[in-house]
Amino acid sequence: MPQGNAVLIYPEGETLVYAVTENGKLSLARAFESTNGQQLQLELPQLRLSAELQGINASSPNVLLDETCYQMRDTVQGILASPTQIVGVELPPASVKLNLLPESWRRRRAQSIRQAEWRKRLVWLGGAYAGLLFLLLVYLSFMRLEIGRLDRRIAHDAPETEFVRATEANWKALAPAIDSHYYPVEILLHLFESLPSSDVRITAYNQSARQISVDGEANRAALAYEFIEKVKKNLELRSFQFEMAAPRILPNDHAQFRLEGRAR
Repeated sequence: MPQGNAVLIYPEGETLVYAVTENGKLSLARAFESTNGQQLQLELPQLRLSAELQGINASSPNVLLDETCYQMRDTVQGILASPTQIVGVELPPASVKLNLLPESWRRRRAQSIRQAEWRKRLVWLGGAYAGLLFLLLVYLSFMRLEIGRLDRRIAHDAPETEFVRATEANWKALAPAIDSHYYPVEILLHLFESLPSSDVRITAYNQSARQISVDGEANRAALAYEFIEKVKKNLELRSFQFEMAAPRILPNDHAQFRLEGRAR
């Protein structure tokens, strides 16, 4: 690019580009849609006037015209009143599909690309594993703190918990004395209400604080089993859990049985 002011005119596609430079730096550029001489005679004077209004020196001792626009040389010289030089604007080389690299180089390059991708994947996997490990450590630390807090709370509430347990045990111990369901008279009444018939008789009754036993005799073994079933279904006797062993059959075919009940 020449020193000082210069004007470069060259085609670009279907347009004509007009560029003004100062000491090799672009100051103004415009594109004209038409490349005929009449259009230049109208556009170039207006463009020079517009450049002067913008403070750009449009008086150009150097006018460069692309060699493809040689037929416009006289017109440009007459408009700009300056000698016009014909120049060739270099175009970038055309792209070619020919690949002159040896096959071994291409394989090596492809292998290097694959190795780089695998390294990137391994880095991501390592980062994800480290993140999961960090989250696991945070979770374990949180759980350890939470367990410690619960242990301290349990230790703090231990006296009250022990008091509740002792109170419950005392109430269970006193239940036979204050709960009517444990009164011998009440229990005997409900046992007699459960007798299936007069063929079943209660011969002995024993009761301790948490256990009762009932001995009896029935004319048939089936009546003894019917009696235990009715006792188990009696809602007033639900405070006890009753069990009965197999009755003992007497020579007269009567059945002696023993019924035992434990407090629930």
